[in-house]
Amino acid sequence: MLLKKCKVCNENFEKPYYCGLPEWERMKFCGRKCYYQSKKDHTPWNKGTKGIMKAWNKGLKGMQVAWNKGLPSPKDEDSPSWKGEKVGYSGLHKWVASNLGKPMKCECCEQVFENPHKIHWANKSREYKRELSDWLRLCASCHIAYDRGNLTL
Repeated sequence: MLLKKCKVCNENFEKPYYCGLPEWERMKFCGRKCYYQSKKDHTPWNKGTKGIMKAWNKGLKGMQVAWNKGLPSPKDEDSPSWKGEKVGYSGLHKWVASNLGKPMKCECCEQVFENPHKIHWANKSREYKRELSDWLRLCASCHIAYDRGNLTL
């Protein structure tokens, strides 16, 4: 045990010597009452900053509204964020889904699903071209069989 002096009431108290203590013990106070009493006069780090600090996302909503007013969307070829043929796997699938919609019927087994997540966009040529005619609507089981080469269309 260590003998310490409280910062608030100046009384001596014993403090056990080990880690994992609550904050009021680490800060050398005799108890929670003195710890909270010491916090009364504490000023927060951001006092007086009202109106000075600005949000990082302040203009985002305005840009989203501007896309609806005739400016190029990020999905369009006129957009500065258009990647063309350098698009990644998920970006290409999102592009196909946005242009062709969410499929509900498998082109192989012709089964209709209520959940659009059960149907996948499969690439015919396996080269992942940015051509809408190069994509098939397949259910999960037909997609696996098509990718393994067991299914031809």
